[in-house]
Amino acid sequence: MSVHDKNFNVTGVCLIGAGHAVHASVPVLKHNRIENVRIFSNFGDEIQRFKEGMAANGGEITATFADHLTPSGIIKAKPTCVTDNIEEALKDVNVIVLPLPSFAYERVFQSLKPHLQPGMVVLVSPGQGGVHWVAKQVLGKKLYDSLVFFALSPMPFNCRVTEFGKHVSVQAFKTDYWVFTSPTSAAPTAISVTKQLYGGNVTDRGHIISAALLPLNANIHPQRLYSMLKDYKAGDILETNPLFYEEMTLEATDLMEKTSEELGRIGGALRKHGIPCDIPTILEAETFTWPHNMKGIGECPKDLISIFKQNPNYKGFKCPFKSAEGGWKPDFSNRYFTEDIPLGLCLFKGIGEICNVSTPTIDKIISWAQVHMQKSYLGDDQKLDGEDVNQTYAPQRFGFTSVNDLM
Repeated sequence: MSVHDKNFNVTGVCLIGAGHAVHASVPVLKHNRIENVRIFSNFGDEIQRFKEGMAANGGEITATFADHLTPSGIIKAKPTCVTDNIEEALKDVNVIVLPLPSFAYERVFQSLKPHLQPGMVVLVSPGQGGVHWVAKQVLGKKLYDSLVFFALSPMPFNCRVTEFGKHVSVQAFKTDYWVFTSPTSAAPTAISVTKQLYGGNVTDRGHIISAALLPLNANIHPQRLYSMLKDYKAGDILETNPLFYEEMTLEATDLMEKTSEELGRIGGALRKHGIPCDIPTILEAETFTWPHNMKGIGECPKDLISIFKQNPNYKGFKCPFKSAEGGWKPDFSNRYFTEDIPLGLCLFKGIGEICNVSTPTIDKIISWAQVHMQKSYLGDDQKLDGEDVNQTYAPQRFGFTSVNDLM
């Protein structure tokens, strides 16, 4: 297979995991005439529960797509197999899809390693957290270089499993995507694979490192929480648990835009070193994912705070607070902290350090969060040299010291 192959033919797909996106992907892939669709998971009893759910539903997965979507209504589909046996899961497969959070990468690549074949395509969505560093570390450079890796953003669905293994409700099915590839010459293949799996309009945004720097969760969640909790002290009781997006504040979006500007400067530094890196601003990213095709939804607002307040996909989410006597208290074990700080902001900071780009807003938020998380990522010198750096996905965790290492 040529990595330049815009006519790459998908012969089979292995979906990794058993989450919301996997439930929704099976009916869509079958609808798009991909017959060999396999599901693999070796996490706990997921596969057993998935099989039990399907068995109670006539051996199929049912997806209900909102009326404004294409496709819409009810679609039922039966995967080729659902298994915790990786050899069976990869039979006659040439595309592997990982719709997974960053913390799951290492375990999954360890399972895949003995069974990957040169020329296979690995799609990771949304592909943040330095996925190509983790893959290269686990798989080894020779095997990694024989594959096509690409990140797909945004994730194709906003969906929710209502009955595990049986039913998923799909509120949004995206029609516009960005792909970020390794090697960059594989962009035609990545575009072809995305169109075959999910359809839509697909744009090449450069090297996969750009996906690691996208202004997504780590450019949103910590900034919003810092704006609310910067003066919080252990034992304080919060009177309310606000809506996370619909009660967004200008202070929070200002922090988001400053973080986004720092990411843009990092991207500029990478381009000066010859890395094709295309980092959108947070406003561009949020505009791109606005539900343009949803009935009754107007044009995307021109400012960030209005987007968060008006986007129907953001409705109803509360802050990651726990109930306490007399009110609420922050949950510092929530993924908005445990993922977005070490796997997001620390990664941004680490690339910035290697590129000699200052990141004062990112530094401020990490310094604040690590105290409440009882971690040490930044030292007193504001460098990423704390004792817990090895728990992050910063490039320093992988021993990287130069821009060339980042590729």
